[in-house]
Amino acid sequence: MNLPEAPLIYALGANLFFSSASLVFADFSRKHSSLWMNAFKASLAFMVLLLIVPIFGTFHAVSATSLAFLLISGLIGLAIGDVCLFQAYSLIGAGRTLMLFGFQPLILGSMAFVLFDQSLDAHRFWGIFFFVSCLVIFSLEARRMRGRWEWNGLLWALVGVLFDSAGVLLTRAAFENTPQLTSLEANFYRFGGAVLGFLFIAKFLRPVHLIAKFRSETLRRRALVVVASLCGTLLSLGLYLHALQTGHLATLSGIAITSPLFATLLECLVERRWPSKYLWAALASFATGFWIVVA
Repeated sequence: MNLPEAPLIYALGANLFFSSASLVFADFSRKHSSLWMNAFKASLAFMVLLLIVPIFGTFHAVSATSLAFLLISGLIGLAIGDVCLFQAYSLIGAGRTLMLFGFQPLILGSMAFVLFDQSLDAHRFWGIFFFVSCLVIFSLEARRMRGRWEWNGLLWALVGVLFDSAGVLLTRAAFENTPQLTSLEANFYRFGGAVLGFLFIAKFLRPVHLIAKFRSETLRRRALVVVASLCGTLLSLGLYLHALQTGHLATLSGIAITSPLFATLLECLVERRWPSKYLWAALASFATGFWIVVA
């Protein structure tokens, strides 16, 4: 594999894990609230990282600036942003919520040009064009099936995408400022920022009842939410941060459009229904864009 392709493969794997876990996140968000689901997965990931970072690596010296970037990134991206996204999951479903990540290339592409001097040449533009076309295809399908737009859910999703994009930019800035920083360390600090945010919310704004709601579930569903939380946080973010360290931001965010594809395919399997013609068209568009980017 050529080195330029590796970040794309990491990003694709990250989206597969995250979109799979998103179906579980949507279910538990509907039952317990998006705040509880995010506080649970963030707390679990933080505790696991606290154990495994010393085993698989070490804590490098991190500048105060990089530490601040990562803590704020976790607060706005993994706490505020994900709460908004999970609220959208509960309203319009994971697949349709993740469609709005098709707008992220426009956000990150313009910001990366300003902050990191990353160009958006024609080669990458056409790849991203086909990725974003998946968004258009899914939007047409949703409009045809529902006959109306779910503005409330779409607004929650869009706000979540904006906060997530800001978190990605801050994380990339931390990597630029501290090159020896590993993805495990970055995730540890980011989840630390998210946990601090949830502790503040639980203390001063709204009780979360983290343990009580977890104990109210059956043993099978407890295992399900634990596995989904680890896959949707540690595995997906670990792979994505590997991609983020060296990859082109706008191109990587274009790959993020695969999340609704994966989520919708999994929804079809769970609901035992055949994929629609819109889904097949979206898959073809994605395959074209991915081939252009990696060719």
